[in-house]
Amino acid sequence: MHFWMLALRNLGRNTKRNLATGSAIAFGFAGILLLCAYAYRAKNYIGVYTIYGIHTGHLAVYARGGFERFGFEPGRFSLSPAQQEKVLSVLKNEPSVEIFERQIRGQGLIGNGCISLPFQAQGYEPEVDRALRSHPEVKNWMPHFNYLLAGQGMWRYPASVNPILLSKGLALALGKSRLYDEIGSAPPSAPDCSNPREQGSRDSNVQLLAGAWAGTLSAADGEVVGLYTTGFQETENSGILAPVSFLQKLFDTDRIAELAAAEVLE
Repeated sequence: MHFWMLALRNLGRNTKRNLATGSAIAFGFAGILLLCAYAYRAKNYIGVYTIYGIHTGHLAVYARGGFERFGFEPGRFSLSPAQQEKVLSVLKNEPSVEIFERQIRGQGLIGNGCISLPFQAQGYEPEVDRALRSHPEVKNWMPHFNYLLAGQGMWRYPASVNPILLSKGLALALGKSRLYDEIGSAPPSAPDCSNPREQGSRDSNVQLLAGAWAGTLSAADGEVVGLYTTGFQETENSGILAPVSFLQKLFDTDRIAELAAAEVLE
């Protein structure tokens, strides 16, 4: 007790200095808490966005060499139907796997009847996309996340419609300001290319041309059902989201780029 009394008396001798020291400690501790909270929030937000928002999952299965070389030789470094079935049978019987999907990607040209622009396409399973958008982790860490700027998700349309989503920059360049729900399947008409953007706004139809994985050319028509943001300036003018089945038809293949799986979180 004697030492405690001496300590208290000593604190009273330099009140201003002790107050400044105590304030510095308190503010420093509060700053560390805020920094830790921010880092924790940012880590979880980025993790959820990567795993669920852009369909990366916790696990991705590629063909041998596919991670590095798929973009150069997709027909060779992709998963065949037999390989897909083998991986799917394992994922279906694995209790720790919550959800999984086939994915495909590629590039080509997209046009509105007058102009054509390059695109980078990512193919998802529509129902899996729907499940991930409403996943509890997304609602918890990204309650205001909404990649759609207009229209609706691919899962709301039958495969026969060939629904696709355009990134906002690409939609602007093609003049696709009116969507499938507004126009429907407009009858074909002779294009008036004196104003390409105005021509694009007449319907929701787009024409896609790509190199088939077997080495030939392939084309398909799609209907723009929504506009979205990629979140990255580099891809905002060329991004497309489409069902896996539609891109398989476009690339004339029954193969896929990879299988992605998300695990069950305790």
